Amino acid sequence: MPNQRRENSLRLGERELKKLAGMLEDGSTHNSKQREHVRWRFCEVHAGLVVDHPGGTRQTLVVATRNLSRRGIGLLHSAYMYPGTKAEVIFAAGDGEPVRVTGHITRCAHVTGRVHEIGVCFDEEISIRDVLGLDPMREAYSLEQVDPAALHGRVLVVMGSEFEQRMIVKMLEETNLDLRVAGDLGAVCEKAREGCDLILCDTTLQSGESGVDLLAELRSSGCDAPVIIVGVGADPSALDDLRMAGANGYLGKPLQASRVLQAVGEFLIADGDGGPIFSDLKSDDPMWDLVQAFMRELPGLALTIERAMRENDLASALGACRTLSGSGAPLGLDELSKLASRAEQSLTESGTLRGGGSDLRALLITCRRVKHRPTG
Repeated sequence: MPNQRRENSLRLGERELKKLAGMLEDGSTHNSKQREHVRWRFCEVHAGLVVDHPGGTRQTLVVATRNLSRRGIGLLHSAYMYPGTKAEVIFAAGDGEPVRVTGHITRCAHVTGRVHEIGVCFDEEISIRDVLGLDPMREAYSLEQVDPAALHGRVLVVMGSEFEQRMIVKMLEETNLDLRVAGDLGAVCEKAREGCDLILCDTTLQSGESGVDLLAELRSSGCDAPVIIVGVGADPSALDDLRMAGANGYLGKPLQASRVLQAVGEFLIADGDGGPIFSDLKSDDPMWDLVQAFMRELPGLALTIERAMRENDLASALGACRTLSGSGAPLGLDELSKLASRAEQSLTESGTLRGGGSDLRALLITCRRVKHRPTG
């Protein structure tokens, strides 16, 4: 982290920063119903801010941070900054690795004394889940407002009663999702083998098996699609059991349409701009069956990259990059293939995950953007 040993411009310590951030939150009048992205409290005493002032002067500062969203960051500084000024923000991710994001200053407001709050809008969205280590198993979802039309992909709905199944389908009817339903273990596994981007699963299936039973069957059969468990009041130990069984997210009952959209959006809406990516190949192409097989393998490759970044496993990261690089283009996924090649080159040249970190994050985001093409 550059300039980490220097004081921030306000000379705030951790305790003073948290007190000031709390005061600002208490006095906030912003209407969160108009906000697309959740602003997460992100109080860091040291963050780098590089600004390009009008006239060509570049200045490097150490500032404090207040909050963070996919689209921007709130900073605290000792002087006024002009809106429209180009900026680069450098801060530490949850794993301690530095994150560098370019953008521009959208607002600067005097708060009190020497304190000014600066809003920076990023040029491209970041993955809050990766940066802050948010846990969807504890219903920590990074989207506050989800446009149903932005949801694409194939979702398998598996609920304990037909009524709840119909209710979730109703909640998602304004989306662009390809919704499929199943009630028993065999039907779920059969439809999962056909390919899906997400599974919504009750804690108990209509045929009597548990969600844990289904997770075990899915994972043992090689299905790596994200699974959101829907249940009532799971305690931390129960959530840990679900996580160990292979669950990726949790959604508590009673269900609300907005929360269902948030949970689904966490796994299906692109982490960055650009929307879903579909294969360029058509269903009558001789390679189409391989496209479907690759789609079933892709969540596992993305998971390998996530784990490699978390565990500093260079060999696994390189292996996943090589697979994606070699497979993407022949299957009509040129963008994925190019990004994988770039990440592989960065990792090889640097010999470290840190050296290829930004390219690896971009690849991971792109993996999540690849979806099954809607049918019909």
